[in-house]
Amino acid sequence: MYVDVEANENTHENFSMLYRDVSESREVYCIKYNIEGEESPVQVIGWDKKTQSPCAAYACQIEESGDGIATLIHGGTGGIRIKLLEDETEWKPGEPKQKGITHLVYPWDCFIVYKDEI
Repeated sequence: MYVDVEANENTHENFSMLYRDVSESREVYCIKYNIEGEESPVQVIGWDKKTQSPCAAYACQIEESGDGIATLIHGGTGGIRIKLLEDETEWKPGEPKQKGITHLVYPWDCFIVYKDEI
């Protein structure tokens, strides 16, 4: 699994890394994310750098050197965006209660809800 995100409107960071995926990718709906010291459920979407619009976000199991199996959460060419589960605002950069990031790597047994489970 190759994750390559160039700085864009969603995230001002560049990130490029090759991971060894050990499972199929599945579309993600929700994860728990640390907000001000508290694990909160958040919606997750991918971000397309070219169109500056939402796309699907995915998760797969990867081998993390020295740590064993982990969960990689990745999106489009512009990374991923998160917002609180109950937030119904439109997905867009600049929204104060949303956050754009390149990707996430979580423990293999993290809280995650896949789209095909809802």
